[in-house]
Amino acid sequence: MMNYEDLGHKLKVERTKLKYKQDVVANKVGVGQRYLSKIEHGLARPEFEKVFKIAQMLGVSLDYLAGIEYKENTPDYLTNSINIRLQLLSQEEKAILLEAVEYYIKNVKEKKKVSD
Repeated sequence: MMNYEDLGHKLKVERTKLKYKQDVVANKVGVGQRYLSKIEHGLARPEFEKVFKIAQMLGVSLDYLAGIEYKENTPDYLTNSINIRLQLLSQEEKAILLEAVEYYIKNVKEKKKVSD
């Protein structure tokens, strides 16, 4: 079952990390500032769509907000962490990163062939 106090606390922590004001987040998500405050204090049960929009805006996963924790350095944790960070990049930054990843993969495979 969802713990709405934990959800609200995490939303507030992530919002303040990014130095976003409540009214800015509320407007972008389509809720009032008072309602967002209630969410952050665990006094409201927001619709999934609203939580999803807030998570996207703050660059966090729904798993994180729901309290689903991954052990560090497991495939799920690493994939989830990468996906969250990718959401924060512009298209240009993603293109540059893709080139870097492709270069890395190519060189790692070539090095493995040489050492085998």
